[in-house]
Amino acid sequence: LGIFVLQDGIDDSGWGCAYRSFQTIWSWFVLQGYIDKPVPTHREIQQNLHDCGDKDAKFVGSRQWIGSIELGYCLANMAGIDSRIITTNSGKEVAENARQLTLHFKIYGTPVMIGELCLHLCFVFLKKKERRMEYHGICYL
Repeated sequence: LGIFVLQDGIDDSGWGCAYRSFQTIWSWFVLQGYIDKPVPTHREIQQNLHDCGDKDAKFVGSRQWIGSIELGYCLANMAGIDSRIITTNSGKEVAENARQLTLHFKIYGTPVMIGELCLHLCFVFLKKKERRMEYHGICYL
């Protein structure tokens, strides 16, 4: 499920963590049977952001950062999946959203990306799979 920096022969150390978070989220949807397309490459993610008008042509093939907003665009454009972004201004505010995150994992089960300027982490709640989890149409970023 996890996709890591420096994987796939791409040296994305220092700029690729949000791309890898997106790829991890995408792989979750693949493993659950909601998406039947392979995990997008960095270049495919960048091309999608250019195609939807968010980035200019020189962005494609670059080493530029992306964030939660861009991941939301890609999930919508590439897979038809809506996402929700919760804006926080500090780590303390993230902690204050713990109940909301717990509820998200119980209801939806999708991975959650938490990002701050130069660092993005993807959190995955794992439990024994007794039956296929039902996806209810939203992924938190």
